[in-house]
Amino acid sequence: MKKKNVLITGASRGLGKALAQVFADNDYNLILHSKDRDLPCVNKSFKWTDKHESDRDVYCETVKGDITRMETVYRLLQVAREMGGVDVLINNAGIHVWGSFEQVDSLEYAEMIQVNLLAPMLLTKHLWGCLKEKKGLVLFINSIAGKVGADKEFMYCASKHGLKGFSDSIQFDATRAGVKVMSIYLGALKTDMSKHREDYDKLMEPVDAANLIYDMSRNYGSMRVTEVDVCRRNY
Repeated sequence: MKKKNVLITGASRGLGKALAQVFADNDYNLILHSKDRDLPCVNKSFKWTDKHESDRDVYCETVKGDITRMETVYRLLQVAREMGGVDVLINNAGIHVWGSFEQVDSLEYAEMIQVNLLAPMLLTKHLWGCLKEKKGLVLFINSIAGKVGADKEFMYCASKHGLKGFSDSIQFDATRAGVKVMSIYLGALKTDMSKHREDYDKLMEPVDAANLIYDMSRNYGSMRVTEVDVCRRNY
């Protein structure tokens, strides 16, 4: 059976890296994006040896570049076409700014909207043809902050609320096209984004979230899941 392809943005660390590991371990070929950091693969193979019963060899392509720039989007589209399409697109790349309404610089407003909202919208638009051909799945990695406001996260909340509106609205196009669209609303994870928090040790493990997201990506036949809330256990 031909392996499926997954495209993951922001795959060099945190949840994105954990997602790459989980999908590779389940025999998906990988298209991994990072802005400028090294990606967790060597050449064009992704080989597992740590904590796995056997090595997994899957084909892997990497693209480095600013996800807000169209040349990066076009390069990801080109790679996707060369690999025969995309079965799963995971819009994971995102940034976070912590500060009060008065403290956050005006330039950071625009950057967060571009990275967290506009970039996944445009990438999804340009990969839509590939996704329709595969009857694929689009996963938006959102946040509980995309549903409720939070102190000192006003801009992050605004960008994630916008992403919710986009993902909810394209459900109509997706249903007609045979594409599945799902938003994952996550509580705080143990990533670089959350290191400033005093309760960091109580946050969710990225690998646990990645395993759940992989399970939700499977085709359940009679069900269409549009959103999932994932909250941490420890408070």
